[in-house]
Amino acid sequence: MAKLFFLCKDFKYFEDKTDEVRDPMGTLFPLWKFPPSFANRSVTALTWNPAYSDMLIIGYGLYDRTERIQGTIAVFTLNNNHPDTLIHTDSTVLSIDCLPSKPYLICVGLMDGDVIVYDISIPSGKAVFTNASYMCKHYGCVWQVRWCHLSTNHQPRFFSIGADGKVMRWTCIKGELRQVLLLDLPSATKATRLDDGTLLSLPGPAIALDFHRNRKDIFLVGTEDGKIYKASSNDPGIIDMIFDAHDFSVYSIQWSPFHPNIFASCSADGTVKIWHEKITECLMRFDLCTSLQDIAWSPYTSTMFAIAGADGKIYIFDIYSNKLEPICEQFLASESGKTCTKISFNPIHPILLVGDQTGWTICLKLSPNLRKKAKIRKGIEFAHNYEPEYDKLAQELSRTVAGDSMNDILIDQTNDIED
Repeated sequence: MAKLFFLCKDFKYFEDKTDEVRDPMGTLFPLWKFPPSFANRSVTALTWNPAYSDMLIIGYGLYDRTERIQGTIAVFTLNNNHPDTLIHTDSTVLSIDCLPSKPYLICVGLMDGDVIVYDISIPSGKAVFTNASYMCKHYGCVWQVRWCHLSTNHQPRFFSIGADGKVMRWTCIKGELRQVLLLDLPSATKATRLDDGTLLSLPGPAIALDFHRNRKDIFLVGTEDGKIYKASSNDPGIIDMIFDAHDFSVYSIQWSPFHPNIFASCSADGTVKIWHEKITECLMRFDLCTSLQDIAWSPYTSTMFAIAGADGKIYIFDIYSNKLEPICEQFLASESGKTCTKISFNPIHPILLVGDQTGWTICLKLSPNLRKKAKIRKGIEFAHNYEPEYDKLAQELSRTVAGDSMNDILIDQTNDIED
């Protein structure tokens, strides 16, 4: 026990030496486990605090729309399995995001359609911004929330996406949340106008949402019928591009942190797909034969991503090392037959959070083979430290695409990259 405590205290310096003889395969080494804050609840939201690399925020509840289930939010720090802050909500917590400029503020999306902003610096939590109007809320689950850039008056704003097919922008003003409708994915009886003037019927509901890291107005929406839509908050109601992505629900979408045009998606159909925002056909596809709940790009190496499976496993791919199979496949659910529901990479330390259906969250360290940096090619100089990783991902994806024009699109370094 003392040995394990010492190892957890010094996790930064512990390395798995067996990686040297099994390259490129890697492993996930368990460090800490965080217990459920409430009995019979699943981990339904999971994120790191962007200002404090040792702080994690977990949301709990049940994916059961037939009855109203109370949810909770727990704020933990590493090495302490007792929450520093515990907040009770009237409904299941489905999404959480921290405001980078004010890391004590979190926006929360609930299953009953509410969105709330809490101050987690208070041990019991405090709702500092709420939606006063019942008519303005989502009519269904709020699957994702994301903070965006401040308003012209420097007021915090965030986006939400609901099962009603609506994408809304909320502004925090004097203790209240005021909303603007950005996009409505209506039923087949209605129509949405594309940017070329075409009328198109779009089924909902919307499930997944992610905003571009550099072009703050660009976002992706994944729906229950397997489609992905690209749109801009600067052009409300207009859809820029449609991807016929999956056969079943798109559970998670995420832009690459290294390449400004690449994103990944995972679905209930058991597939992971890598996309370029200007190409409607996927660049790469991986079949895992189980429903896939969440996906996360590695912040350490551009060609690596992790997926949470309904079979209780975590799959980690590195398309630089192996384009066919995962380089790590590990059963991590706390009980047999249970689902891994959420995953999140720490932005600083080489550790991964995994939440499961039983409410447990486990923190794991990535072995050296799971965080390899790009090797700089001879004669190549880069102005920024992210460019070797950009180059690495672009080169690997270009090998999977036929045609010189496609390769030029992948390798071309556009002005989308933030200076």
